[in-house]
Amino acid sequence: MKPGICKKHGGQNFALTSSDLVAAINEGKMLSSSDVCKITTSSFGRKSETFVGKGFFRRFFEDPGVSEVSLLDREKDLKKMNDRLLIRKIFSDPDLKFVCAVCLREIIGQWD
Repeated sequence: MKPGICKKHGGQNFALTSSDLVAAINEGKMLSSSDVCKITTSSFGRKSETFVGKGFFRRFFEDPGVSEVSLLDREKDLKKMNDRLLIRKIFSDPDLKFVCAVCLREIIGQWD
């Protein structure tokens, strides 16, 4: 997350999400749980959650029965890569955009 100014909520932390969720926020559209997928990343003892649209998610995870994944970043001390390359590929994708975290939570409230 990074700080930013939201037109609706003022100063907030901004979160990464896919462009289809950005479009839903801009249109004020509520999404169902079948439209949203969650990527949890564990890195250096911290966990972060990233919510993305199903289309973005399917580009990396093809199993139609999966809508939530947990990825483990590298363990530098042990020289284990784990899911590091996949994490880098996902989070360097130009389709990911920063949005107000409060606006994002409003359209995906069922994940709370």
